[in-house]
Amino acid sequence: MDIFVEWLEEPVLNYEIIGHILKMSLLCIVYVCIFCLAMSYFCPEYLDSLRNEDAADLLEQKGWIITLVLVLASVFEELTFRLLPIIFFSIFVDEVEIDWKLISVVIVSSVLFGVFHGSLNNIPLQGVLGVLFCIVFLKNGGLQKKYIRATLASISVHLIYNVIVFVVAAVIKSSI
Repeated sequence: MDIFVEWLEEPVLNYEIIGHILKMSLLCIVYVCIFCLAMSYFCPEYLDSLRNEDAADLLEQKGWIITLVLVLASVFEELTFRLLPIIFFSIFVDEVEIDWKLISVVIVSSVLFGVFHGSLNNIPLQGVLGVLFCIVFLKNGGLQKKYIRATLASISVHLIYNVIVFVVAAVIKSSI
């Protein structure tokens, strides 16, 4: 745990930020792939419970609507589930540091992020992604109260993730 905390507290330098965003986006995709493969083997009915008809309807829309929805969803969710909870938390502390209080904020906002995506069933998938997005936020300036930079980094990772998932879903749907 100490190694992770040290890594998290070391801010990403300006010239490293794009590489960090791409690595974290890849980590999110790898997590989802491993999770879905495991669940399809051990509990296939769980994946059926995650199906979202609104997301399926999005595949039928025009390109500019899809782009707008993907961008606005990423921005709204990062402002709501990363920026606002951390700012609210930082009002009550002099320095944002990694302790049980901050971990509690990350867990609560991530659980709410999962529930926001459909139901309690979404917590293992989107809730864990919420934790990863929080790590991006904190690593890229959230711990130093550089909220614009931190928010832009987490929005970027979230948007890249959303686009990849959308493209994969579109390819799968067109091949069926």
